[in-house]
Amino acid sequence: MSQLPNSRQRWFTEWLGIEALSRDFGDQNLFLTLNNSPQETYDTRLLLHMLEHGTCIEFEANYYERDTQRFTDLINKYAVQLSIYLS
Repeated sequence: MSQLPNSRQRWFTEWLGIEALSRDFGDQNLFLTLNNSPQETYDTRLLLHMLEHGTCIEFEANYYERDTQRFTDLINKYAVQLSIYLS
């Protein structure tokens, strides 16, 4: 039963694994959250601008598309390029 996804036995097995890690390495003392929000990443904004306008942004280092609808349209338009870049 522990091989079935989302079964009680599977999650119990995973919990035992976490307990073993905690026992072997000690309690965790750092919690890290990574946010891969493309709207907040400078490189992604730069890539979107280069794809849309064909030029690099050199005049304004903190270029930011403030219009959420415009940003969403650009993300949808260049979804393939951004997915390759983000992977």
